[in-house]
Amino acid sequence: MTKKRYHKIGNAHDAWWFLYYHPKLQLRERLEIKPEDAGKMEAEGYIITRDTGGKCYKEYRHNFRHAVEHNLDIHYTYVNDKGRIDDDRSKNVVMECWLEFGPEEYMYWYGTDGNNDWDTETARMSTHDPRLDCGGPSFDVALVRLAKLVRKHYGDYDPNNYPRRCKHVARACVECRELRRWMKKQGLEGKKKKPVLS
Repeated sequence: MTKKRYHKIGNAHDAWWFLYYHPKLQLRERLEIKPEDAGKMEAEGYIITRDTGGKCYKEYRHNFRHAVEHNLDIHYTYVNDKGRIDDDRSKNVVMECWLEFGPEEYMYWYGTDGNNDWDTETARMSTHDPRLDCGGPSFDVALVRLAKLVRKHYGDYDPNNYPRRCKHVARACVECRELRRWMKKQGLEGKKKKPVLS
């Protein structure tokens, strides 16, 4: 059975936005909270994660880091006519843009001496997936190739589900309800913009 293809990637614009919203290339932002507050916040509906060392974090449902903005390595080089860097530099006459890429993740730091907290605390880390290494004669061409490799290895996704938002007020998440209360308190909820008179 073939999977449904949602995205046609024909140019750099298509490629950029495909990569930007790809669910496997987004990482929820998080904020460290006090461990004594974690249980109460979790009961209220917040997403709470915990490190083995005891640190707690509130993760945001609708606030993401996009790997294409933070973890795309761009390198310009000259190559020979076979697309490789030759030891004889006089043969490297073709310019290429090379890209390396991968998702960001919260992962544990690992120490070697056992006398540190590295293996009990997570941090945001950039990863590199060698299957996505590619290049082209320009950044735009390389970006289209990268997006097609991501679609091949990470799959396509339904664009109607991204960006993720709470669409129905009655079923809104705790974060959206909190934002609406704040907006109402600030006098921003439900106000119509006044026309600008010249």
